[in-house]
Order: sequence, then C-alpha cells, then structure tokens
Amino acid sequence: MQLPDTILKMLSAKSGININTPAGCEQLRNDIEVSTGEPLSINTVKRLAGVIPYDGAPRTVTLDIIARYLGYSSWSFLLNDLASTVSDFNMNQTIIDCTLLPPDTILRLCWEPGRRVELRSRGNGVFTVVSSEKSKLAVGDTVSLTMAVAGFPLYASEVVRNKTCLGTYTAAKECGITSAEIIYYR
Repeated sequence: MQLPDTILKMLSAKSGININTPAGCEQLRNDIEVSTGEPLSINTVKRLAGVIPYDGAPRTVTLDIIARYLGYSSWSFLLNDLASTVSDFNMNQTIIDCTLLPPDTILRLCWEPGRRVELRSRGNGVFTVVSSEKSKLAVGDTVSLTMAVAGFPLYASEVVRNKTCLGTYTAAKECGITSAEIIYYR
C-alpha cells in the first residue's frame, strides 16, 4: 500500500528529498532513523513511497514512525490533522475515533465499488462485523480499528476469524472510505 499523496508530499517537503527513486527512499529511510531513532527497512520505505508495488498494509508501528518523523505523536493524530486542514469540495471529512466508541455502538463504513460493513463496538477500538456486503471482512470477524476517516483508506491493525489472526487489513485503497457513520448507539 502506498501512502496518500498528501503524506508523500509532506515527507518530501520535510526531508528535501525526491522520494520517487530507490536512492531517494534510502536517503529518506536514513533521515527518518536519524530524526526519530527508529529504524525502518528500505523495502518498507520503497513500498510506502510506491517505488515498489505492494498490496499489503503497513503495520501500525510503521505508520506511527512516519507520523513521528512528521512531528505527530501517532498516525491517528496525523490523519486527524489532515482531515481537519485539507479542503476539497469532493472530500467528506468525517473522522471517527474508533477507540472512543462505547460498546454496542454500530459503525457503518462504505467504499467503492458498492462495499459496506457494519461493525459493533466491543470497546477500545475492537469491533465485531455484524454485516458485510462485497467486502473481504466476514460476519463474526473481530476487527481492531483506531480511526475511520472518510476520503482515506481503512486500516485495521488486526482481523481475527474463527480464532485465527489474519493479520492487518486495508480497504478502500484507491479512493478511500466514502462514508463513515455511527448508526446506532444504545
């Protein structure tokens, strides 16, 4: 999964490096490690910059390192800041902090083409899938989410199905979530 263009531009602006090349990614990786004290692999940086293809999702710890390099305490805070400052007439700027939703809250997320899931909060950012249309998530899956931001991909740090951890999950990679809403709260 490649980082959104806005974040790639922020990385280039902060580092002063053209990160569209393998050499630029190596320089960025070094700058991130020097600035944060936290290492990232060169292949991870290349994947995030879109220099090498990758369909998987980065780990939350990787995204948090990127956010700290950019001056934020976490990836969630970076996305929250972007959603509140980036203006575009076509962007729905709904932001839901999933970690704050109380148990039994239903969260509905939609993305193209025609995908929709409804998740019941178990508290602390853990959800159970209660309905799924055209999504790889299945009813009964347990999903761990930090944020749902319309216009950005959905990142789940963990999906568990039938007591088996399936790893991370990224949805809406191309155009982002089209809507994120709380539809029920008991």
